[in-house]
Amino acid sequence: MSLRLKLDKPTANLGVLLVDYGTDTRINYRETTTTASQGLMFIGGESCVGQSTADDDGCYLRAGHNTATSGFHVVTRGILDAQNHKSLSRQAPLTPGKSYQITWKMLPQDYEFKAGHRLGLVLTGANDDFNLDVTGNGSETDVEPGTGAKVTIDLAGTSIALPLVTGTPIK
Repeated sequence: MSLRLKLDKPTANLGVLLVDYGTDTRINYRETTTTASQGLMFIGGESCVGQSTADDDGCYLRAGHNTATSGFHVVTRGILDAQNHKSLSRQAPLTPGKSYQITWKMLPQDYEFKAGHRLGLVLTGANDDFNLDVTGNGSETDVEPGTGAKVTIDLAGTSIALPLVTGTPIK
């Protein structure tokens, strides 16, 4: 992801979401309950493999896919504190009002886009959705406060590079 931008403060939290827009039944990674977590639905019982040891009984909870039907899916994301655009270990605050080209990587993710779906790019100023529980609530210690910076983006200077593979769909 590469943005040409100006800030009105020395830094801002920058986030980008790559979104698949199109109704589909997908793995539900967001739900965390007593019976579901990280895309798995616990279906009861155990499966045991191999011999038990003192440290491992070789048994695992039986699980299947936890799915949900929705009109969109966040495929991947990337986040960056703008003052760390040159180095993650050294801050370099930006000059308010000056244009900068800031480039950062999104988290790698294999994903198959279905025919007729649209790709979307959502720019965010904070990444609170990772910090919220299943009810949409967070606590004072886990909600990102943001910087309150105004970010002006030059769309002509904005680009995204996606490694795409075409061919036979995954089954």
